[in-house]
Amino acid sequence: ENWLIDDFARRLIAEPQEMDVVVLPSLYGDIFSDAAGGLIGGLGLCPSGCYGENYAYFEPIHGSAPDIAGKNTINPTAMIRTAGMMLSHMGYNDTAERLERALEAVYLDEDRLTPDQGGFANTNEFCQAVSDRLWNTVQANTRMPFIHLRFLAKKRNRVAEYNLSVMYGSRDCVLEELF
Repeated sequence: ENWLIDDFARRLIAEPQEMDVVVLPSLYGDIFSDAAGGLIGGLGLCPSGCYGENYAYFEPIHGSAPDIAGKNTINPTAMIRTAGMMLSHMGYNDTAERLERALEAVYLDEDRLTPDQGGFANTNEFCQAVSDRLWNTVQANTRMPFIHLRFLAKKRNRVAEYNLSVMYGSRDCVLEELF
């Protein structure tokens, strides 16, 4: 179906459940993905993927949040969900589903949520809650890939690199800033 952009905006807010796949030019896609993020609790929850004929790349829609970089307050949900999208795209569907279920469990239990979601946990505590759920889903003889996310943020006129690692061989979950 095709709609005028103002009618689409109304439909997106009034009937988001009616949307499945939406294809928009870049400018409109950026604006409406931000608006849709507001419907589910904020931009910090939204993953994104851009798919081409011979490539795909994945990133959270919220950007780098340089104003809170290094403060251990970032909600990593969008980054983790983006990793799940990438894992699924690469054929690791079971792992992507486990990752999504672990996130869902943290939110359903309201366990160690970050302040933007009404909790009091810092980034590392949230990641540890997700890691704990992942650890509980690992079954004997099940091999899952090590998840390591890397993202960049501009901080005080320099680029800071962040690593988020969830290791299945141990209960470690680490978010670290690298320079």
